[in-house]
Amino acid sequence: MMKSPQQTIYDAVFKASLDAGFRTFDFLPAKDERYPFVYIGEQSDDDRVLKTVVLGEVRQTIHIYHKHTERGELAAMVDELRRRMWNLGKTEGKPFRCTAASGQMIPDNTTGTPLLHGIIEAVFRF
Repeated sequence: MMKSPQQTIYDAVFKASLDAGFRTFDFLPAKDERYPFVYIGEQSDDDRVLKTVVLGEVRQTIHIYHKHTERGELAAMVDELRRRMWNLGKTEGKPFRCTAASGQMIPDNTTGTPLLHGIIEAVFRF
């Protein structure tokens, strides 16, 4: 069975994070996981059928967690992943490209340890 464009994009984003040397998960790991780490999270998509071709848009959320004292390193990780998103393209099957990427950094106290949570929202078209 051929991979969907959505899965192809997810896999490419996951590989880009690994290739950057970041510990990367497809699930949110346990609270005692060491920092920093990347979690390739939520994905949503919209498809359009045009006669004989399907075009689509995939929105991929990437989460980066780090200690609150390491803002500079977290910012560098966010920047590196955003740059890698821009360079993704055809990996298997249908070609795709990143058309937008936004980011934010927010405090996170969900573990009882003060953290910073970097979030990238990347938009891909295929």
